[in-house]
Amino acid sequence: MKQRITILLFCIAGLAYSQTGTLQIYADKDVKIYVNGSYKGKYGGHESGLTLQNIPVGTTSVKGAKQGYKNKTVNVEIRENETTELYLKLERGNILDGKTLGFDLHLGSFGQFISSDSSTKSLLTFGASMYLQFAATKNLSISPELVFLWSLPKGDATLRMIMHQNLRFDYKLYMRGPTFLDFTLSGGSSIWPGSTKSSSVSPSFNQTRYGWNARVDGGLGFYVTRSTSLVMQFGYMVSSTVNEGVWIRHSSMILTAGPRFYF
Repeated sequence: MKQRITILLFCIAGLAYSQTGTLQIYADKDVKIYVNGSYKGKYGGHESGLTLQNIPVGTTSVKGAKQGYKNKTVNVEIRENETTELYLKLERGNILDGKTLGFDLHLGSFGQFISSDSSTKSLLTFGASMYLQFAATKNLSISPELVFLWSLPKGDATLRMIMHQNLRFDYKLYMRGPTFLDFTLSGGSSIWPGSTKSSSVSPSFNQTRYGWNARVDGGLGFYVTRSTSLVMQFGYMVSSTVNEGVWIRHSSMILTAGPRFYF
């Protein structure tokens, strides 16, 4: 009796083992392969393909993923003791895939214009910026940033335009629910485009000026949808320029708010 049970179990085990097939996958180089949700390896671009053995018979889901390309998932039918070939061709993704596009509005006061020989208050500073974030880690992102500002010195009737070309770092701390803390450090070069208007700050105030800038912000953000968030921050910015031996610096407390779109 025991011998019959042993033979029966052996047959069942052999039958179960035999109900598998082989999957031969061809794809672009460095495509990551997932079978039924489990990672199976990265295709190295070899002509022989990526061979996966002992795949259970039946319908199998295969997904290919690669940076800069759209993920592709296909279902294939695995037959017993046969090799099924699959050619997985991925399409290039949108340039924004996996990135974050942000827009900010800036409003500041309690600022100053300080030059080599004088100083005056900055009554109002306002402007806008845009940036494209690249994720460095789960919490840290790096982005190029373009900032346009206008500021009004006390005693002048003309706004002074200031442009910043920056490298921006954002650090995000996730909280419960849809909210998160967001801290920004941004800095780079500054251009103050020239004009023919006179100024009480300095005779060279409205000349074209070049220099540097820096900004630090901190605040709160929340997700409106999975692909959109709103962020509000409060911080401080400074820009310093030198032209013909005369330096002029602009600084201001700044309130920043704007949306981010996740692709």
